[in-house]
Amino acid sequence: MLGLRALLILDGAYGFLRDFNPDDIRCVNLFATSVDLWEISQPIRDIVVNSLRSNVSVPVRFSYTIRRYLTDQDYSGDLATVVTGEHTIDIKANDKDIRHALIDILNGTRDIQTTINFTIVNLLPRFLHVRPKANPEEILAFKNIFLNDYYGNVTMGLNRTTTIPNSTDVWWEMSEHGNRYNYNPSCAYPNRNYLTMIFFNDKVSPANISFLTRYGIIGLYTTFVIVVARLFRTILQTSTTIMFNELPNVEHLWHLLLDIYLVRENHMLRFEEEFFAKLVFLYRSPETLIRFTKPKSE
Repeated sequence: MLGLRALLILDGAYGFLRDFNPDDIRCVNLFATSVDLWEISQPIRDIVVNSLRSNVSVPVRFSYTIRRYLTDQDYSGDLATVVTGEHTIDIKANDKDIRHALIDILNGTRDIQTTINFTIVNLLPRFLHVRPKANPEEILAFKNIFLNDYYGNVTMGLNRTTTIPNSTDVWWEMSEHGNRYNYNPSCAYPNRNYLTMIFFNDKVSPANISFLTRYGIIGLYTTFVIVVARLFRTILQTSTTIMFNELPNVEHLWHLLLDIYLVRENHMLRFEEEFFAKLVFLYRSPETLIRFTKPKSE
C-alpha cells in the first residue's frame, strides 16, 4: 500500500498533467555534434585552466533557448516568441577526473588522435514547463517522482578534424551515452547520441480574446461584474425618468421656461436667478412637480 507521502506526490503530478493535452507536450532530440566551431582566446583559456587547477568550484551551465513559430492569428502580446533558461552544475574540488580531462583538452596535451571524454552528472533537465511569457521552469512534481531520472548525465568531448593537415578546427560533442534511466520516453533515440528533452507547453488564448484573459481569472471576473452591473443599470434607470418624461400637463412648466428666456434676453438677471431656482426646486421635488403639472380641472 502506498504511503501518504507517495499519494501526495502522485496527486501533485496528476494535477500538473491534467492541464495538458497530448498536443501540448513536445519531445525534442538535440543533435550530439555542435553546429559551430569552438573558439577561445588564450587569456580566457588560462583563466579557466587556473580555476580548474585550484580548489574553487567551476560552474558548468547548460543553457537552452526555445523559439515559438507563430501565425498572425495566434500572435498576441501574452505570448513570448523566444524564452530562455539554464541549469548550472558546479565542478567540485574532488571531481579530479573531470578537472584533469578539461585541463588536457584546453592545453592540448593529449595526442590529436585521442578523444578525451568526461561526464557531467545531472546537467541536463529532461522535463521543462514552458510558460507563455516567463522563462521555462523545472517541474517539481516530476522531481519527486523521477528521483534519479529527472536530470540526465551528459558525456562530452572536444573533437578535432583529422582529414585536413594542420587544421585547428575543433567542436564539442555531447550525448547521454551511459545513462540508465528507469523511465525512458519512446521518442528518445536508442543510440544515446542525442540529448532528449520533453516540454510541457501552457495553453494560450487566441489573440482576439487575449484582452479578456490578460489579467487572469480576477480580471475576467471583475470585467464580468462591471458589464452585468452596467446592463442592469441601463435597464432599471428608466424608472427615474418616468416622472420627467410622462408629466400630465406641462403648460405651467413651459411658461416658466419662457419666462426664464425672456428675462435673460432683457438682462434681468435677478428675475432669471429666481425663476431658475424655482425650476431647480421643481425637478428636485417630484411631489411638487406633480402638483405643478396637474391637469386642469374641467
